[in-house]
Amino acid sequence: MRDQLEKEISEACVEWLNKHHQSKLNDAELRRWKQQLQQFLTVHWQVWPWETDVLKAIQQFKALPLGKKPADDQTVAPAEALERAYLAAREGIPTKHLDPRNYKHRSWREGDVWKSEIIPGPEGLPQLENPGFTWATHYAQAEFHLAARRNTRDFTLWLIPEKIQVQESLSALIC
Repeated sequence: MRDQLEKEISEACVEWLNKHHQSKLNDAELRRWKQQLQQFLTVHWQVWPWETDVLKAIQQFKALPLGKKPADDQTVAPAEALERAYLAAREGIPTKHLDPRNYKHRSWREGDVWKSEIIPGPEGLPQLENPGFTWATHYAQAEFHLAARRNTRDFTLWLIPEKIQVQESLSALIC
């Protein structure tokens, strides 16, 4: 992909610029053009460990800017909505209708049939143990940290033989 950008696409753009511009790009402009293309495509990734405790994951989500403020057409913040869903999953659904795979449970086999039973916590409520319940919080945290990294891209100093230009590292403005 980078080769295609730096060769085929770049050469076609330079050819078009030279054809439609009053003057052709000079050597210094071509060097800058090529350096900018080399720095253009960047790959960023972020690893963020999943919190296995659902309540802790919700608390971490509340700390993010995204978790604190309701969206334009909503009345509650995403973290509060998730907390309400957590309470509903524990208190609002009769135990016989719960999917044991999402809660602390024990399973056993009777002949050819597997059976499961939800094990209530100390307060008598089912214990939600599926970290996937807070998938949105994990995704939001990874995205938050990835955005922070992408917004602080690495820039190298542009050196032009005729003069040296200082480049501010966060915004890439030439000073």
